[in-house]
Parts: sequence; C-alpha cells; structure tokens
Amino acid sequence: MLRRIKPLGWLVILAIMGLFLTGISHLASGQTQTIANLPDRQTDIQLKDKLPSKYPDISLGFEMKINDDYQIRIQRPSTKSTAMNDILRDWIDSQKDSFIDKFADTSDDNKKEAPSLKISVKTEQIASDSYSFIFTREESDQHTETKVFNIDVKQERELELDDILKMDHATMKTLRKQMKDSLQDSPVSDEALDRFFNDSSAWNWTINKKAFTLYIDGDNDSSALKAPIPNEKLYLNFTDGISEIINMSAEQKQEMNDTIEAEKERIRKEEEQRKEQEKRKAEERAKQQKNSPAHNSDGKYVALTFDDGPSAEVTPRVLETLAQHDAKATFFMIGNQVEAYPEIAQQVAAAGHEIGNHTVDHADLSKLDPESIRNEIGQSADSIEQATGIRPYFVRPPYGAYNDAVINDVANQGDTLIQWSVDSLDWQSKNANAVISEIQKEIASGAIVLMHDIHPSTADALPQLLDWLESQGYQFVTVSQLLEMGGQNGVGPYYGNVK
Repeated sequence: MLRRIKPLGWLVILAIMGLFLTGISHLASGQTQTIANLPDRQTDIQLKDKLPSKYPDISLGFEMKINDDYQIRIQRPSTKSTAMNDILRDWIDSQKDSFIDKFADTSDDNKKEAPSLKISVKTEQIASDSYSFIFTREESDQHTETKVFNIDVKQERELELDDILKMDHATMKTLRKQMKDSLQDSPVSDEALDRFFNDSSAWNWTINKKAFTLYIDGDNDSSALKAPIPNEKLYLNFTDGISEIINMSAEQKQEMNDTIEAEKERIRKEEEQRKEQEKRKAEERAKQQKNSPAHNSDGKYVALTFDDGPSAEVTPRVLETLAQHDAKATFFMIGNQVEAYPEIAQQVAAAGHEIGNHTVDHADLSKLDPESIRNEIGQSADSIEQATGIRPYFVRPPYGAYNDAVINDVANQGDTLIQWSVDSLDWQSKNANAVISEIQKEIASGAIVLMHDIHPSTADALPQLLDWLESQGYQFVTVSQLLEMGGQNGVGPYYGNVK
C-alpha cells in the first residue's frame, strides 16, 4: 500500500502532520486561540471562520485561552449592525477583563486549580430583524449569571421593556401572579420576588410570538430560573405597538382586541356598580342620620358597638336588651357569620340598628396585599347587603390593625374606618362583672365602646350596664350619629372620645 503513494502525496502528508503538531504546540504554550488568532486582551474577533448559526444574519465566533493561570472560553455573536455589535462586544469584554484582573496578582501557590470563565450564548428570534441574545456566564465556584440583550438589527437599537409592556401597577401585579404560576415546579420565595420587582431596569427578559419570558435568580446558587408567560395572559398589559414588534398573526391581533374590549366592558359595568353602591350608601347615611339627636353641648352620648357577629345564641339576647332601653347600636358583622346566620342579620337591620363591615373572616388587613384587602372588605359587604339590603359604609379592621393600603382601599370605596376608644375587654375576661367594671372605669361622653355579640357573658352584662349608663345621663346613639354631632366625616379612622 505504501509503495503506491507518489512523492507528491508524501509531501502533502508531511505538511498536514506539521500543521497538526504546530496546533498542539500553540495549545501547550497557552496562546489565545481565536478565530483571528488575536493577542491576549484583544477581543475584536475577525469572523473569518463562522460557527454554525440557524439565523443567516447572525455569525458566531469562538475565543479560547488556556494556561496555568486561568481558562477562558467565550462565544461571540455578531450581527449586521456595527452599533449593536459594539454593545455585545463591550459587555463580553467587561466580563473577560474583570475576570482576568481578578486573578492577575494571584500566586500560583494559592490556586488549587486554574479558575475558569465560560460565556456561552443562545440566540432566539423575536421577529424577522430582531433577536434575543441570551448569555450565560459561568465562573468557577460562583453563581451562574444570565444576561439578555434584545436587539432590533434593522433599526439598530436595543428593545426596552417600555416597548413591550405598559409598566404600571396593573402590569406589575399581573406579572407577579403569572410568574408565580409559571414557577410552580421551582418556587421562588416572596423575598426573592420582592427584590426582583423592586428594580425592573435590571430585568432579563425575552419575547416572541408565543410568550414573554422573565429570568429570575432563585434562592440558591443554581442558574437563573425561566418564567415563560403566555402572551394571551398579557394582552391587557402590552403596548399598542406590540403586534408589530413580534409580528402577531391576524388571529392573535383579533384575540387581543377581543380581550381588550371585554375588559373595557367589565370596567364599565364595575363603574356602574360602584355608582349604584355609592347611591345606596348615601341613602343609608341619610337614613341613619335622620333621627340623630339634636346637638347639645351639655348632653352625654355613647355609641355602643358589637363585633364578630351575628351569633345565633348571643345576638338575639343583645337585641332584646337594646329594645328594652330603646337604644340603637352599631353592629360590625363578619361576612362568613352573616352567610351562616342571615336571618339574625336581618333581625339587626329590622330593629333599626346600624350595620358595619368587619371583613369576611376576621383577617389582619395590615398583613395583606391590596387585592386581598379589597376581597376581605368587598366580599363581606356583598354578603351583608345580600342578607339585609343594607350596603355597609363603615369598616372596622379586625384587631384594629390597619396601614396605608387599608386606608387607600377604604378611601377608594368612599367608606369610613371606625375604631374605638373604650375596650370592654369582654373577649378577654368573658365575665359580666368585669365587662361592666371596665366600661365604668373608661367611659366618657362621645366614646365608642367595643363589645362582641358572640360571648354570652356580654349579653349577661348588658342589662345592668345600660341601666348604669342611663343613670349617669348617657344617651345611646349609632356611630354615624355620633360622628355627625361631632362634625366628623371622611375616611378616618375615628376612635371616639376617651376619659
């Protein structure tokens, strides 16, 4: 076989072997291996030999340096836009230079093994002339980082979030919910989400015809988590120009328009409902204040209030005692209790007492997000109105706990926040004599007294308590009557007078 090789063939074989040995020598000597065989620190890659790319407008170069000090492997994408290439190159160079500087003065004796830097890139198409470049930066013994550049090659600019989404409160709320749903298999803590949503300028994201994807660092040292959100979930949050940015199909455009029109109709109906509720609240205010006692600077007035009902056992006893004294009170009802005992709630309304809102299930409103606050107050008001025909406009937060979010919700609904100035502590003592003693000790004209129509001991205390209050010259009024006499109106909170 060897005899058949002609002299020219031997020359070709020797040349190939020489080139092979030269390549091995370069690797062993630690010289930088780039497509243009550039010197160390120079990163303007000449793409003479391109790595495979499925996008004809995109080229991909590879840079490698391996020596005793460190190892570097970098993929470098290139587009038809010089300006965009500069943006990509500058970021890559900054990562490379930072890595080299970190280990420039490190003694070999302190290294167990040469540190390494790997920057790889995945390219995804947004539309015909725009792409997402998703870089993964891996440094030995460090957290893997993701960096995304969304580039419109034709217009030679980076796409911004404002090009894609209306960056308002509604969008943030939607993104947070959809992100949590998307990451169910890899849950992220609320603390991590809070950090993420605190600075949208640092977000890494991609967009295409199917989904908007966010990248978020998890709670451990793993790589960034992907949270794809289907575009149909964001139709209400997209900018007007989104259909051109991602080249939506005619079907997608129609679906998005239908969703937007449906939302407009929902808002219209909600506004009509809000106006109707405001009308009913105004009528209820007028009704409650119609028989308000004439203001008398020498008069003594007290507003008795009862929380947490209605109760099948205690509320009827309270109503009976109040009727015997021709006293009107204010009942702050829990929505779940109203649904359980609607007929008792009706008895309270029929007796002419004032009804307030104490949330659906006695939740601490100060620990809830705005949506949950609205649900607690709104759903309870719905239950009360359905049972009694009265839409409550007074809100008493459970435990007296509130914050700015609660105040904002109450203000937006045209409601009023009511607290108390005298706590009977009936919830604590559950003793009739102790209840009477506590109120006697703290009572003052203009006080709002807190009791609960769920404790039998409170019903036991009420006859003697009302006798004593009357003997001291007190008249019983509702909270709305008390506020009117004091010229108080608005959101509040209102506490009543103290001794």
